[in-house]
Parts: sequence; structure tokens; C-alpha cells
Amino acid sequence: MQEILTPEKSQYLEKLSRIPEINFNLYGPNLSKEVAEGGNIHYFGSFPSNEVPNVIEGSYGLGWDSEKLEGRVGTYGNYQRYNNPHKTSLYLAAGFPVIVWKEAALAEFVLENNLGFAVNSLLDLPEKIAEISEEDYNKMITHVQKMGNKIRSGYFLSEALKKSENILEENK
Repeated sequence: MQEILTPEKSQYLEKLSRIPEINFNLYGPNLSKEVAEGGNIHYFGSFPSNEVPNVIEGSYGLGWDSEKLEGRVGTYGNYQRYNNPHKTSLYLAAGFPVIVWKEAALAEFVLENNLGFAVNSLLDLPEKIAEISEEDYNKMITHVQKMGNKIRSGYFLSEALKKSENILEENK
């Protein structure tokens, strides 16, 4: 069974109603009825992974796992320090800037490449989003489009394979 939106995997979803000024578009299986009916939640259902980049809507992708609105809470929250989640790559490939936890493994990459922003808590979103000018957002989109092209073309896989081949050659 896919856990993606279950309360056990994504407890923070139950708390998104505490951020009424932000609308959240959710995709995936197993979202609870209580969360789906939240006033700022728009649930679009589940799609095959190859279709998701073509159907998602919004302004940002949320690369978040935590038991609470703060990014570090619980097993999944702490795991963000080490994991590069698939959903972050998916959002970038689809052309969306991403929001990640400040201590997530991907935070430095996101910030250095102007692919989105990082916060300690989802409660910081209204203020952070309000601070981003249209010009700054458009710059992020330009960077995201370039990165998305690399992701979709398999650039990073090709580079990893080249490095692996070089290491194997050196160790013969």
C-alpha cells in the first residue's frame, strides 16, 4: 500500500488548516476525508507517476515530511536531513519552485540554485511568500525551468554513471 498521504506518513497535512491564507493542492492516494475537506485544501486525487507532472497546478511544490508544521518532527521529519525526496525532483521537473525545510538535505541545493526557498515551519509560508516579488519569482521560474530540463533529460543520472565508470577505471 502506498502511504503517501496517510496520517502515519504525512501528519502535518492535518494541521494545514492553521495556515488559512495559503491554499494547498494535494495529489496522491489515501488522503483522509477530514483533510480533504479542509477549507484551504484542494484534493485532486491520485494519478500515475508519469502523468503527475502534467496535471499538477499551483505556484510552488512542497517538499515536506514531518509530523507537525515544523520540519524536523518525527522519523520522517528527521529523515529530511539525509533524504532527497522524489517529490522535490518531480516538482522541479514539472516547472515549480520548491519549498523545503531549512535543515533538509536539499535545502542548500535549492537555495544555491534559486529553485525555491526554505523555511523552519510551514507557519512561515504566508510571510515568506509575501516577501517574494514577482521579479524574484520569475527568476526562480527561469532557474527551475533549466533544472527541470536537466532532470527530464536524465542529466544527473548520466553524470553519476560517468563518475562511476571513471572510479571503476581508476580502481582496475
